[in-house]
Amino acid sequence: MAGRLLASGQVWVIDVMKYYLDNVSGVYLGLMTNGTTPSEGDQLPTNIEEISPTGSGYNRKFISSWTMTSGVNPYLTGDTIEYNISGTWENVNGYFVSISSSGNNALWAEVFPVVKQGTKYHGDKVLIIPKYEQKYYGEA
Repeated sequence: MAGRLLASGQVWVIDVMKYYLDNVSGVYLGLMTNGTTPSEGDQLPTNIEEISPTGSGYNRKFISSWTMTSGVNPYLTGDTIEYNISGTWENVNGYFVSISSSGNNALWAEVFPVVKQGTKYHGDKVLIIPKYEQKYYGEA
């Protein structure tokens, strides 16, 4: 049995991630067609499907800085990422964060609320604030 990561350990993990993301590597944000949250074992391109738009302007976007919020369930939020839609982008249902601008190495993924999912059309804008939360899901 593994132990539980306590609040100070959760803050430490987030702090180390923030340092690494801001000073060592950074990550990229991409858009996915998945309408439900991927499972822990899922990965690009089979269980996490990146959008393939008709039109132009889509690529994974580099996230250049992160803000940390401490507490019992600490989290990181990245810069706001903006996509300006050109053409038609079908099934824009969520995002994933990846180590590279084109590889199959997603780190985490989040689906949009149902009302924000779906096809985006020329002139639409999609704004995303990526978030990673360090949380033990067995806690209240």
